[in-house]
Amino acid sequence: MVLIARTLDQDQEPSERRDDAGRGRDILMGSGMNVSDDVTEVEIEMLRKHLPYELDMMHEAFRILQGADDANGGTVRNAMIEAFWIHARNIMEFLTRRKRRRREPSGIASAKDFTGPEFSAELEPKIDKIRPAINVQITHLQYERKDAPQEKIADNKMDWIMQAIDSDMKRFEKHLQEKYRP
Repeated sequence: MVLIARTLDQDQEPSERRDDAGRGRDILMGSGMNVSDDVTEVEIEMLRKHLPYELDMMHEAFRILQGADDANGGTVRNAMIEAFWIHARNIMEFLTRRKRRRREPSGIASAKDFTGPEFSAELEPKIDKIRPAINVQITHLQYERKDAPQEKIADNKMDWIMQAIDSDMKRFEKHLQEKYRP
């Protein structure tokens, strides 16, 4: 059983998708889950709502980019590029961040909050080169920003990073602690 899945069904039109956290298909911790006392509501919300949202948005931005053109001065294309990289960056941070020290969940979530110590994201060493590019080109207003297309993060890196994230998400599912499983 796939525990985390993109919650937007690929064959649905955007108008057919529900806006709540349960859209598309069931994800982590299905309705038959036994919630133990040591699983908090914010952990449940992270796995059922926030993490699937980040995955949905990354995949949907990528899908829209496949058909985007430079109409309107490239505004839609640029917005989808930014959306893709913002959500990819959030997921990369989730997958590679160290485990929280505090018992109560707060601050930035980590995949290691939900897995055993053996989980390690395979994309971690691969993103060292791309993270600075995301920070400079997408998320920060920088002096000497890159304008030439050959200086920017290439479209082929989107496909590569999305595949790496999807692969690590499957590994994350495999390493989930028992208390987070359906």
